This record gives sequence, C-alpha cells and structure tokens, in this order.
Amino acid sequence: MDLKKAAAACLCVLVTAGSAGCYGNYVLKSSEPDLAQLTEAYVDALNDFDADAVLGLTSYEEDDEEYKDIKRFMDPDFSKETWGTDLLPVCEYIASTITMDYDSDDLTVNKGRCILRVTYEIVDWDSVFDVPCGSMDELIDNLKAQKDTVSYVGRLTFTGTDNDWKISKISDLSELFEFTRALPVIPEINPTEPDIVETEPVDTEPSDITPTGIDPTGTVFADTLSKAADDYIAVLEQNREAIQKVENIYGINPVGLYDITGDTIPELYFFAADDDKDNSDSATLHIYAYSEYRGWALEVLSVPGILNNGQVSGEYILYSTGNELIVTQTHGETFTLNVVSQVYDTRWDQVSAFSRMAVFERICEEEYDPDTGESAEIYRYTLNGEDIQKDEYMSSMKDYTERTEMVLGRKFVLSSADPEYGLMSKPANSMWGYGIAVEYITSLV
Repeated sequence: MDLKKAAAACLCVLVTAGSAGCYGNYVLKSSEPDLAQLTEAYVDALNDFDADAVLGLTSYEEDDEEYKDIKRFMDPDFSKETWGTDLLPVCEYIASTITMDYDSDDLTVNKGRCILRVTYEIVDWDSVFDVPCGSMDELIDNLKAQKDTVSYVGRLTFTGTDNDWKISKISDLSELFEFTRALPVIPEINPTEPDIVETEPVDTEPSDITPTGIDPTGTVFADTLSKAADDYIAVLEQNREAIQKVENIYGINPVGLYDITGDTIPELYFFAADDDKDNSDSATLHIYAYSEYRGWALEVLSVPGILNNGQVSGEYILYSTGNELIVTQTHGETFTLNVVSQVYDTRWDQVSAFSRMAVFERICEEEYDPDTGESAEIYRYTLNGEDIQKDEYMSSMKDYTERTEMVLGRKFVLSSADPEYGLMSKPANSMWGYGIAVEYITSLV
C-alpha cells in the first residue's frame, strides 16, 4: 500500500467529517479537504528532493532559519557541493523512498491551526553506507536491494483559512535528511568536484596539543591544516566588518579556533554583527569546518541572536564535551530570564534543547516566603519544548558540565546555584580579536 496516499485519504476523511463535528474549539468545514492534498503534495516534494517545492507549501520567509535549513537539506546544488556530482543520485534515490503515515487520533485542530503527529519511513541507508563497495553503480544497487527501513517521528503544523492552508512548522527534517551530510564508503570514488589531493602526514613525534586543539608537531595532515587555514582567513576577511563591530560594540574577543569534533582539523568560530548599523542590536555565532573530502571550508552551524542589547540578554557559554557542543544563551528582560541550551552532536545536528525560565514576582502575604524575605523564584524547565522536572534538567546539564573538555567562550555571570557552575574550573580556550586571529591562523599556512 502507498502509505503516502493512504495517509492523505485518511486526512481527507477527517477533514470532511469535520463538517458534522469539531476538534478542539474549531469546527472543520467541508471546504477543507485541501489540507489532505497539501499533505500529499508535501510528501511528493520530499520524494522529488525539491526544496523549492516544499517551501512553496509553507509560510516560511527567506530569512527564517527553517527556510534556510530546507534549502540546505533538499537542494541539489548544496548536495553537489557536499557530495560532488557523482554522488548526487544517491541523495535523490534515498529521498524517493520516504513515506509518511499517521493515525487519525493524532490530528488536533484549534481555531485555524492543525497539528499532525506523523511517522516518516525511509530506506535504512546508514547500514548500506557502512559497507564498503567498489563503485557508484554498486552503491545504488545495494540501496535498492535494502529492504529494511527506519522510522522518524515528527509533527506538521498547518495554519490558514477555510480553503487556504500552509505548512507553518515542520518538526523537524534534520534527522530525516541526515543522509545529505553523510558519506558512503567507496574507496575508489571521489566526488567529481572538487578534485581531492591526498597528502601524507608529517613524520614527527607527537607532543602536547595547544589550547586550540591543534597538534603543533605535524601529526595532523600538515597540508590539510594549511588549506583549512587559507580558507579560514578568507572567511574572516569576508566577515571582517561584522566581526570588528562585535569587538567594538560588545567589548569581547569574537574569534576562536578549536578542534570541536576531534578530527585533528580545528573549526573556526566567530561572532558577527547581524546588520550594518554602527550600533548593531544583535550578533550571530558562526562555525566553519574544513572538509578534506570536499576540499574547502563550509559553514556548519549558525546560532542567531546569541549577542544582543537586551537588559539581561546576550550572555552566553560555549563548551565542548568531545561528543557534544553546548551553546547556552540568555533571553529576556529585567524580570524574566530565559536560559536556553542547545546541544549539538559532532555532525552538527541539534540533538536536544533545554531551557529554564525564572520569573521573579512579588508573592501575596499569606504565601510570604520567610526564607527569601519578599519574593519567590518560580522556575519552569523544558526539554525539546516539553516540561520536565527540575531534577532531570539539573542532572542533564551537570552531566554535560562534568564531561566538558574545553570552554570555547564565555560571557556569563555564573553562580554556585547554576548547573553550569562547574565550568569555572574547566580549561578555557582563548578567543582573539580580528587582527590577532588572522595573524595566528596565517602562521599555520
């Protein structure tokens, strides 16, 4: 059975049936079966590996992070840059295997907003990638012969009027489209572009690694490090004005270099102002990684708004456990402080997001707290948008802190009550101003 069409038919029945009933507070009308057609068109666009087709069904704007992610995950040009022309058909075939199913009980509707819990299935490409093969044709044949599939649970949110629905949120495609950032084992095949030149490691004895994670003895591939340094210098030059604005406005050193993933080639990370104003209101964290396979540096992660001019906003901590990168930042105003911690794996996928919200407010006399004297702190803890208990939150964050190998950057006033307080005793990487950063990276060439 075609799960995609069966799922669309199920939704069509649900929506049509709504003319005689309601879900939540919103009465569905018989004019809304277009929602089922929208769902089917969405899966067709995934199968076609067509970012523009998916985006045409959404309400995303070009500045939205979701828009940019979809363009990266499903855009053939991006895949050509990542894989090379020879391997692009692999992306297209894997995408064509995606199906989507859901249960009628998973549809909730409330005042023009529908949320649908869905289950995607896709060929188990990861197992195929792990087995070495001798040619491109053999890889495709192995994928077609693979009968096993893997499942991912997600959610689609639709908003609109009676007969004009759009997808307003997709949670989330990064895991489903992880194959666009993975590489199969094909010893005899390299991407068509760019040409990769193999280099030999320098034959020297190992010694201590510098705070940047670079082994200065040359036990990394010296030529690869030199190429990475060339690319990083070019990236810094392209972003010079925005980086120097951060130095001037926020009074911090905005550039760092550290081997976050442990592959012996350090990543470049820096803060850059988000606009051309002399007193920019915010700045974004950018991380670039050099790939021997592709032959150049590519931005692998950006975190917008990590610096801003809010009253208590714009504090941050960046730290690495060796297996995860944790980006903690603050949002809010004087009486509300939201601390958000995003956790990324070494493939640069966000694997979890924690938050703690502290609301300070005067409590009434009969609830007066003699320990605080006048007020109480009310905390709300979440993991991936769902409420969790304080103990679970504190335990998870302390675990990351205890396993931390390097604090990459910090502008955060920590107290002993904060679960991240242990970072105060961890090694800290030195970040630089623009000029010193360029000078140091140039010395690696």
